Amino acid sequence: MIRATVMLIAALVLLATTSCAPNETGQPPPADQQRLSPPVLIPKDARGVKQCDALTAEQVRALGGNPDSADLVDDDFALNPACSWRASDDRWGMSIALVTDPAVDGLERLYLNQDRGAFDLFEPFELGGHPAVRAEPEVRPDCGVSIGLANTQVADSAVTQRGESIDTCELAKRAGLALLSNLPPLER
Repeated sequence: MIRATVMLIAALVLLATTSCAPNETGQPPPADQQRLSPPVLIPKDARGVKQCDALTAEQVRALGGNPDSADLVDDDFALNPACSWRASDDRWGMSIALVTDPAVDGLERLYLNQDRGAFDLFEPFELGGHPAVRAEPEVRPDCGVSIGLANTQVADSAVTQRGESIDTCELAKRAGLALLSNLPPLER
């Protein structure tokens, strides 16, 4: 299940990076070029943060996870590795991926891909004052949310259930909020 989640994240990132010309500078586009995604008004900086340090052991426990299950998951298709954790009772698996490459262009790539019809489910929302979106190529009980950390940085929080039904999106959002509380502001 974790592998499926990581492959979903990898597919979204791959779709994102191959769909448009990259923003090489990492800066927001010129004012005359309109973005589809909402701006990140209070940006956070995930550069230099190791994937498995995105959440503290206490935060993983508070989510019902086992901090000792942290595993850096590298996939042939992924541009960035993700860190995965399992629930203490094995009911779910969770992964966090921090994508700080300016060429990915934060949430903008998801919005551009949605504009091209890439997703069956596309639900924008706000999480902790940051724009976020649930973008799924197909509707499933598992849930992945992408959170705009800065205009050119994004965090993907994904949860897969293993049997017993749980609210995977609620858990993914709680993990995203915990992550946001750990990141420093982006220095401009």
